[in-house]
Amino acid sequence: MNILHISSATSWRGGEQQISYLIDELHSLGHTNYLMHPLDAPISEHKLVVGKCNSIPYRKGFSINPLVAYKIKEIVSKFKIDVIHAHDSHAHTFLYLSYRLFSLKSPSVVSRRVDFPISSSSKNKYNYPLIRKIICVSDKINEIMIGSLGNSDRIVTVHSGVDLNKFEIPGCINLREKYRIPEKNHIIANVSAIADHKDYVTFVKTAKALIDQRQDVSFLIIGGDGGEKENISNLINSMGITKNVIITGYIENAYSIINQLDIFFFPSKMEGLGTSILDAQACNIPVVSTYAGGIPELITHNVTGLLSPIGDVPDLTVNINSILNNKNLGQRLVKAAIVNVSNYSKKHTAQKTLDIYKGVM
Repeated sequence: MNILHISSATSWRGGEQQISYLIDELHSLGHTNYLMHPLDAPISEHKLVVGKCNSIPYRKGFSINPLVAYKIKEIVSKFKIDVIHAHDSHAHTFLYLSYRLFSLKSPSVVSRRVDFPISSSSKNKYNYPLIRKIICVSDKINEIMIGSLGNSDRIVTVHSGVDLNKFEIPGCINLREKYRIPEKNHIIANVSAIADHKDYVTFVKTAKALIDQRQDVSFLIIGGDGGEKENISNLINSMGITKNVIITGYIENAYSIINQLDIFFFPSKMEGLGTSILDAQACNIPVVSTYAGGIPELITHNVTGLLSPIGDVPDLTVNINSILNNKNLGQRLVKAAIVNVSNYSKKHTAQKTLDIYKGVM
């Protein structure tokens, strides 16, 4: 099967990780992948992509770019593409323009990774007949899409996956040494871009509440700037907790250092699924998170992790303290979580996606 993947991302986040996993697995199954991506996009150089797909760079320009739409039509014709997969919103827009402006005839699927309703102006591009399936990364997004578009068998859920073998790679840095964290301190961290929906305001406020109660905690914010780094840095400074709350910036292969944490703290207020939680579960690290988006599909409260209402600093503080003060609780949570994460392998995700491709051809 010849598959055209379209990505419009110019950075590296969870969605791009999922594309690389998918291409890697499809390649191993003998399928031919073509990847359209913006010039200099990080995904083009990722080890799971290089040599396993045909890279096709393009100049993104703006979100409604007919030149990209025309390029899609050319690629489909030149390489006899069987199915197209648009992996994000702008990629979906380019695909829709190719249908409407250039009479593209190939069937396609689109991914939906965010947990908010679609706008009225976007309904046409989701309802276009040749877009045969809308793949949601969580049941919560599936529910939201049905609410926006109406009950439809075109809307399906394929949970994101994780590479369960990648954690065998040694950590790229020693967190305690690099950030001078005292041996007595528990390391509590999140690994995600510093973006609004990750709710690092709540992260910092919870850190402040815990630091006021105890001095044996260090918090790390591990991720690149998603637009909120300056605001979060200013908040940390204003609260006088710079010694105990550190912004590390982006760390390559950050998954390899998760096993150095004592608690993975993921207080998102909007989240499609939250695959970083799977990384933590695979590393036997207890997770404290919120009831945002698809997160409750990965965590059952008090079974595979601890959950709090979105933005509830007092409750999040209690949950973190519960794990720090009760070693048996943490051990019980990670024991159940490691069983849970085995259901989310990248191989399983790719096979379900491949079955969808076959069904729309």
